[in-house]
Amino acid sequence: MKRLSFLLVSAFVSMASYADTTTPSVDYPVDMTSRIVNPNFDGIQFGGWGGSSFGAGGATAECAERFNMVYYTYQTIEGLPNGIYKVLVNGLYRAGSFANDWATKDDVSVRHAKLYAASGASSFSCSLPSLSSGATDTIPGVTVDGDLQVPNSMVQFVTWQEAGYYLDNSVMIAVENGSLKIGVRKDVLIDADWTVLDSWRLLYSAPSSSPKGSE
Repeated sequence: MKRLSFLLVSAFVSMASYADTTTPSVDYPVDMTSRIVNPNFDGIQFGGWGGSSFGAGGATAECAERFNMVYYTYQTIEGLPNGIYKVLVNGLYRAGSFANDWATKDDVSVRHAKLYAASGASSFSCSLPSLSSGATDTIPGVTVDGDLQVPNSMVQFVTWQEAGYYLDNSVMIAVENGSLKIGVRKDVLIDADWTVLDSWRLLYSAPSSSPKGSE
């Protein structure tokens, strides 16, 4: 009897633990990334993304870029459970030339490229980090100060990304009526500015109506 009781308690604890990891919550979000078309730009494919088309040039890799232009690129996802979602993307923004980006690396007002999410009447956004925020002396790229270097191509961006730079820029938003628009936009042009993106993710955090946003 004691053995049976122990087994029943163990089974109950296991079931409770499983429920904790499959019910949407901030600690245990449900990964809904599969609802995004081309979240990782595999094969350098940009299908599913509307507005200003993503591009790839120079030393290409499986990510997306925009160079020297204003843009508004987005994707609308339908049929989602209503609730709180976190939208994430890896990416950076170079404010014009390497020298200008380095000089303005701490100036939020020139970080014009923004990740955004919108649902119903609500929208939230956050600026992508400056190119110079990832300056390092451990990866070869373009020198910006002394031994510090930064990426200058999609291929080099992937190398920085794999080393842990420019990751998980995010916003949170309450989805209404099952519809969520995600994307990036830039309304201001600095000559020769550059945006590069990869690895979108969508996490369902809670069936709640109290969004947390950025900026």
